[in-house]
Amino acid sequence: MKKYRYLLVAVVICLAMGFQCGDDYPPDPEPANIYKETLSLTPFQKSYNLGDTIWIETNLNNKFLFDSKSKQTALVDSVSLPVELSYSALYQVYSQPADGFCKVVSSNQVKAETKNYERTTFIIASYGCNQSGYRFKIGLVLLSTGVYSLRIAENTDFYNCLKPQQYANRSQISYTFDLNDTNKDVFLAIPAISRGGLNTEKIDSKEEYIVKVVK
Repeated sequence: MKKYRYLLVAVVICLAMGFQCGDDYPPDPEPANIYKETLSLTPFQKSYNLGDTIWIETNLNNKFLFDSKSKQTALVDSVSLPVELSYSALYQVYSQPADGFCKVVSSNQVKAETKNYERTTFIIASYGCNQSGYRFKIGLVLLSTGVYSLRIAENTDFYNCLKPQQYANRSQISYTFDLNDTNKDVFLAIPAISRGGLNTEKIDSKEEYIVKVVK
């Protein structure tokens, strides 16, 4: 009986440690660089009409990126830089169009795709390979009325153009909108129960822009 009692105690200890009785895996190393840049958004408006297009583009004219870790700009060449956005319905959305809440219009140098899930359209794009400078521009055509959250994904790994399956020295890039006003007032005007559990943290940090679409 003692043998089984000891075995039971060992099992309980393993469970309490979160199944760490096996080999411990070291955490992923920190990124060597975390680059931070801005995205412009035009036109800025308090409300948009169905069919309007919101244009999003980088403010880069070369291949020098600002590294938030070293606080310096550095030449970053031959990489594929990502931009990942989510466009989520918050309020007064009665049905989701078959093509999602928005449609992406991209330039020839930008690869972009959308993935539609319940109440959210994800926009995944990349740019940089075979470009003389890191210019990026896409348009979001608004397909449905309501109030939406347009949010930039947090730090995202990017790739080496010459070796597409490899991260570029575990470097990351993040963006904020270069706007003085990200329509926080529009967000606060909708009922709290319709805010999807979101608060204003991302709006205040310019990582989220609120889009109101009317007929």
